[in-house]
Amino acid sequence: MCFRAGRKRCLRVALREDCLTHLAALVRKGFRYRIYPTPAQAARLIEWDHALRFLWNLALEQHHQHHRAAKKHYPTAFSQAKELTELRAELLWLADVPRNVSAQLLVEMERAWERCFMKLSKQPRWKKKDRDEVSLCEPHPKAWRLDGDVIRFPKLGNLRAVIHRPLEGKPKTCTIRRDGDQWFASIVCEIEVDEPTPRHEPVVAIDRGVVNLLADSDGKLIENPRFSKQAAARMRRAQRSVAP
Repeated sequence: MCFRAGRKRCLRVALREDCLTHLAALVRKGFRYRIYPTPAQAARLIEWDHALRFLWNLALEQHHQHHRAAKKHYPTAFSQAKELTELRAELLWLADVPRNVSAQLLVEMERAWERCFMKLSKQPRWKKKDRDEVSLCEPHPKAWRLDGDVIRFPKLGNLRAVIHRPLEGKPKTCTIRRDGDQWFASIVCEIEVDEPTPRHEPVVAIDRGVVNLLADSDGKLIENPRFSKQAAARMRRAQRSVAP
């Protein structure tokens, strides 16, 4: 038992040292591609857009009901997703939308309310037809796949896409949006980048001015070149040439 405990401690120390020697951060980068759904796929995407707009407004009304009743706890994305199962059983046109896409819409609403409570944005508004487009986000990377110039999306099958640049990193989410009469797929990838090395050089502050173009904290001044005064004579000659 002592040997096993000592071995575990050694492994933990080795992992900690390895993490310290290789500091890295995960950043997310988006890639937007034009897609060309078939007429049947486009019609189905439009139906999904209407269904998700209904789901958004229904979930928003539930929040307003809790507010009018002065309840302390507001519905969360998890609690609303649990009720989504029963709702999909009653509404077949809503059940046609992939469940992960519907659940992700509720997550986006919860984030919108969190930003509202933190006074970072206004409260979520009702989504109206022909005004508010709804994005169809598949959050699970195993549910969709990019295969050459084809994007495989749940319940839609193959979507022909123009892959004008390759993906970087690990694909995470795929979101389909409509822009006018065009369709696009936005893929978010997770990329590992090295942490920036700390700077040891002195920092110089720079300020802009009118008389002097730039002034830094070391006392250096850069005069304003006054390009307008230098070009004043040429401007007068040009204006006389076009005058009637």
